[in-house]
Amino acid sequence: MNIIKENIFLIFICILISLSSNTLVIAGKDNDGNCNIDPNNIENIFLLGHNNPAKELLAFLLDSDLNFNNINFIKSLSEIIDEINLSKNKNNLKDEIKLRIVNLASSKISKIWPDGKLPQSVCLPTDDLKMIDDDPWMRDFCKIAIVKIKGENKEKTLIIDTNRDKGISILAKKLSKYWDNSFVVNIQNPGYGGDHGGNIEVTANNILYTGENSSSELIKFWKEKGYQDNIVIMKTNWLQVAHVDEQITTIIKPNDPCGMAIVKADPKLAIDTLLSLGEESYKDFPSKFKSERMYKILTEFHNYLNTNRLQIKNNSSGTLTIPLSSSNNIINTNDKSYQMLGKQLSVAKIIDDNVNALKEKIIKKTPECKNIKIVSIPMLYDCPKGFDINLPANCRSLLPGSVNMTVLGQDLIIPDPLYSPFKKIIKTSFEKEQQIPHFIEDVIYHKFHGDVHCATNEFRCSDNFSGHTQ
Repeated sequence: MNIIKENIFLIFICILISLSSNTLVIAGKDNDGNCNIDPNNIENIFLLGHNNPAKELLAFLLDSDLNFNNINFIKSLSEIIDEINLSKNKNNLKDEIKLRIVNLASSKISKIWPDGKLPQSVCLPTDDLKMIDDDPWMRDFCKIAIVKIKGENKEKTLIIDTNRDKGISILAKKLSKYWDNSFVVNIQNPGYGGDHGGNIEVTANNILYTGENSSSELIKFWKEKGYQDNIVIMKTNWLQVAHVDEQITTIIKPNDPCGMAIVKADPKLAIDTLLSLGEESYKDFPSKFKSERMYKILTEFHNYLNTNRLQIKNNSSGTLTIPLSSSNNIINTNDKSYQMLGKQLSVAKIIDDNVNALKEKIIKKTPECKNIKIVSIPMLYDCPKGFDINLPANCRSLLPGSVNMTVLGQDLIIPDPLYSPFKKIIKTSFEKEQQIPHFIEDVIYHKFHGDVHCATNEFRCSDNFSGHTQ
C-alpha cells in the first residue's frame, strides 16, 4: 500500500512539473518515479554542447577490484575541478562546477582523499546513485538537451536516454531528479554502440555531427526534431569503438568571429614530430608504462621512421610518403611499422574528409566561420586488423587520445599522451587559442578503449535557460 501511495504522489509531482510550464501534455510516469515523455510529444530539441555552461561534471568510481580501480583518476579530476573553480572565483565568475561521482559512498571517501574530507567541488554521495555493475563510460548513456514540448511555452531540460544496455542503463532516470527535474526520453532505438553519447556531438552553431554507424531510428529522430539541415554523418567505421569523439572535437573562442574552432587528431603531425626527434625524447616517458604494448609499438615505429627518413619525407615539399621498393632496396610490405605508416596516412585522409564536411556545414549556416581555425594535435592510431594500408580497420589511439578531451568553457581536461613532445605541442597549440589545458593521466580508461571524454559527462544549461542541480 505504501508503494502505491508513493507512486501516486510521484505521478502528481510529474503532473505539477508539467503544469508549472503551462504544458498541455502530462508526462508519463514509470515504476521508479521518473517523468518520462513520449517522443511524439516533442516539438523540437536543442542539443547542448561546449558553448553551454556546465553545472556538473559526472564521473564513475571504480573500486571493486584493487587491480582495476580509478581512484587516482577521480582524485586528480577533483583537483582539476577545484583549480578551475578557484580561477573562476578569482575572476568573479559565479558558474562553479560540481563533480558528481556515481558509486561514491561515505565509506569510500577516505580511500580517495586520505584526510576523509570531501573536496568542496564534489557532490555529497547518495545511495540511489550506486550501480551494481562497473560500467564507467559516463558519456555513452545520455545526451543533455533543451526540449520544446508540443503545446507548451516554457522549455525544459531533457535527458536523452541512448538506450545503452549496460550496467548504467538506469542512470538517466536516476539523474533526472538531480539535474533540474529533467524529463527523460527514450526513443527505443536499438541502443548499440553507434547510438551512444560519444557519437553525438554538437558545434557552437548547433550542427550535430555523428557517425555513419548511428542507427536509422536515431538519425530519423534527430531530423524530425530540428536537425534535418544541420547534421553531418562522419566516417567512423574504421575505428574500434567508432565514435566521432575519437577523432574530432570543438573548442569555444569567445572573441573570435566564429566563436569556435575545430580540433582534429593529426597522425601526420605526430609522424613529423617523431622524424625530428631521437631516443632522447623518451626520457620523460613514465617508467611504469614502458612495459605496455603502446610503448613498444611507439618506439619500434619511431625507429622505423628514422631508419627510412629519406624515403618517407620529401625535404623540399615536406610531403610524407610510403617507402617504395627499388633494385637495391626491397621493402617488406608486411612489416608492422610499414603497415602502421601506411595506415596513419590513410587515417589522416579520413579525418581530413570528416573535418572538411563539418567545416562546410558550419560555414553554410554561419558565414562568419569562413576562416574557422583548425587545431591539429599529434595522435597515432593502432589499427591491428588487415594488411591493406588503404583500409585501416579496428583502430584506436595508440597513446591516450588527447582529442578525447572534456571541454568546460575554455578549460580543457585532456588525456595526458605520456610522450612529452606530443604533450608540449598540444599545450602550446591550445594556449595560442586562449584555452587552458589541464592534463590528466587516464591509462586505466585508455586500456579499455576510451579516454577522458568517454569517462565523463556534463549537465549543461543554455545561455537563456538557467538549469540547476540538487
